Amino acid sequence: KQWYQRRVAITAGIVSLNTWTVKFKLCNILKRPRDTCSKTRATTEIASSGTDVVFSSTPGNLQVFDVEKREHKRIVDITNQNQSTGHTRNKTLSYIDITHFKISFDEEWLVTIERRDDGFVTPENRLKFWRRHETGYTLKTCVDPPHTKLTTSLSLGLTASPTAVTTSTDCTVKVWVCGDDEDKWTEKQVLKHRHGPAYNSVISDDGSVIVVGYKGVIVLYGTDKWEVKAEVPQLISRMDQIFLSGYYLLNSAKDLISVWDLTSVSLCWEVSANVSYILGLPDKTFLAFIARKSVTDAYLFGVKSAAPLAVHKFVCPGVVEGACVVDGGEKVVMLNNQHELYTLSHISPPPLATAERQHADTATVFTQLLKIAAPAVTPPEFKHNSSATVASSVLNVSSSAMPPLSAICANVLSDFLPQKTSSTN
Repeated sequence: KQWYQRRVAITAGIVSLNTWTVKFKLCNILKRPRDTCSKTRATTEIASSGTDVVFSSTPGNLQVFDVEKREHKRIVDITNQNQSTGHTRNKTLSYIDITHFKISFDEEWLVTIERRDDGFVTPENRLKFWRRHETGYTLKTCVDPPHTKLTTSLSLGLTASPTAVTTSTDCTVKVWVCGDDEDKWTEKQVLKHRHGPAYNSVISDDGSVIVVGYKGVIVLYGTDKWEVKAEVPQLISRMDQIFLSGYYLLNSAKDLISVWDLTSVSLCWEVSANVSYILGLPDKTFLAFIARKSVTDAYLFGVKSAAPLAVHKFVCPGVVEGACVVDGGEKVVMLNNQHELYTLSHISPPPLATAERQHADTATVFTQLLKIAAPAVTPPEFKHNSSATVASSVLNVSSSAMPPLSAICANVLSDFLPQKTSSTN
């Protein structure tokens, strides 16, 4: 049974947005079903893999989409359990869905978290580690379950040794590392805090610090001794996203963006905005997507100042729920709440063709189309008078090479004048 509606229409449009100029709407993606009673919220994350993007499409599956060709490439079945028969055609189903997934910076590993919760039986939770091969991914490690309660976030480190961090409402934060055989992942450390449930986390670029967001506080752990390095209090009980940029800590909630200086543990600046998603760019700047009525605007900013570097109005309709960078930072792909993809790029579109137009004889063109022999054209013969040469040149050249009007009229009018007669005495 097909659970989805395939959108085959592909449309493209070009807008001018300061340095980011080209925007395309990509509609050739798989739509999610609506006949489900699952209480599990599917992930809206989107990750890049070369020139492709990966995101959750149908329940339990990840779709690989080619941004350059704007076409669907393949489906990766993560759960391998969402199968339906003819008996379930008109019934409401509860699927096992993907709640979180990440792709490592070298694109060698894919980490997924899946969950099934229909509100009646005990929820199912699984953490899976997949290794990449030529045609897709192979499952190497499955942890069932990784936490006793809901897993709230997943993050991967950027170091050469793969490291993953998961947080949960069971008040634990677990650190997972890849073993010596590079095929099996194991639990390395379990972290707890007095503030209870953990909601999100991030690993520093060098892997020396792990930042965890608890209820009303952000805690920094050192990975050498797994001790608390600092605690940053927050006015918002739950943060949606956390970023590390040097010695600055950026966190966002639904209506607030704040930046902290970790050297003095002081607030640098704070802005109130209806933020739906923040994307970190390769040049250490950030792109904040602000929902405005039925459209989304993008604000480019840095951590040192609240003043935006650039403002891009109407980057896509709806609310942006996920975004990623592809082509080495040349394009930004956005996924909105209507499950549509949009791309934003700062590469200008190619200029229009400015080649000179070639003038062809109409009769010759039609004879080539009809595949008939073109009649021989015999140039007309003119009498050798003052206007014959000019008239011949006018008829034998293209219309774009006409001589001056004064040159034509002077000789033609002179032919109508009577010849001068000289009288001799």
